[in-house]
Amino acid sequence: MPVFVDDRPLPRLAWWVTLALALTVALVGAGVLYGTQAYATEHEGRILPGVTVAGVDLGGMTADEAMAAAEGVVAPDLDRTVTLRWEDREWTATPRDLGATTDVEGVVAAALEASDAATMGSMVRMRWLGEALNLDQEISITHTEEGVRAFVDQVAAELHVPAQDAAVRAAGIGYEIVPEQRGQVLDTDAATAGLMHALEHGGDTVDLDVHPLPAARSAEDFTQVLVLRQREHILELHQHGVLTHSWNVAVGTSGHRTPTGIYEVTLKRHMPTWVNPAPNGWGSGMPARIGPGVNNPLGVRALNWSAPAIRFHGTANVNSIGRDASKGCVRLTNADVVQLYDLVEVGTPIVSIG
Repeated sequence: MPVFVDDRPLPRLAWWVTLALALTVALVGAGVLYGTQAYATEHEGRILPGVTVAGVDLGGMTADEAMAAAEGVVAPDLDRTVTLRWEDREWTATPRDLGATTDVEGVVAAALEASDAATMGSMVRMRWLGEALNLDQEISITHTEEGVRAFVDQVAAELHVPAQDAAVRAAGIGYEIVPEQRGQVLDTDAATAGLMHALEHGGDTVDLDVHPLPAARSAEDFTQVLVLRQREHILELHQHGVLTHSWNVAVGTSGHRTPTGIYEVTLKRHMPTWVNPAPNGWGSGMPARIGPGVNNPLGVRALNWSAPAIRFHGTANVNSIGRDASKGCVRLTNADVVQLYDLVEVGTPIVSIG
């Protein structure tokens, strides 16, 4: 006899099972959504997990916290000491002192931007599956030559010693030569390049190149010196430190004194033309100019001083020799001035003693 099974209740069971599953999925989905939303809210304005800068995890940090952490990473490099050294002297500075800059701000901004750009799907995977952004960034340090050059220039100013030329000065009724002194100067280009290399490649010491500065004029250059002893009306020529010639001369009167001090021969004039220097003064009764010749007021030779309008020159008025008789110039006989002219060179120092 056939057996019949009543299966009519089964569709109702399947419906309930389906409904239960749907409710479960909905509840789970709501929980996931809620949890993800809470996760996103918790990290709002913060860097998501998995973001590192120079090996330091910035996950969960605000912008200010991330900046502080990143700056802490580069601080040892910015604040390390670099030394410039010459002999037993040293000058120190840090990259920060020299104007080094970093891209910390840009790196942190990029980390925040990547966190803000994360999708809901990414958030779900981070919250429930433990995924991370996996963003690793390095911080770069930039060194500028401007700050380095300014520091090197300060050091150069301390090391610079100007050379001193040898000089002639009066000493009693004669003269003495002050020896030259060598100076020194820092090679600033080499120092700047060396310091930049140390900053960029981790060096800590730069040895400086300091070069000698020779004097332009040494004591040996004074092969001739003229000494004018006005009170005694004597002009002397010293060659290589030895008195070789002496001449009697006339010097300026009380109203037109021959200047004292250190001068030099600036021009030698053969058969000079005299030009009236004071046509409205003491030369008012004289011609505007007198051509070359023995009766010329300048005689047959003239040697200009570096003092304005002063010179050695010849004269036909031999009776004035040995006296205060000129308007400031130094007179010699024509024979003596020719000898002087032939012996001395332009640039010969003149020591004029009162």
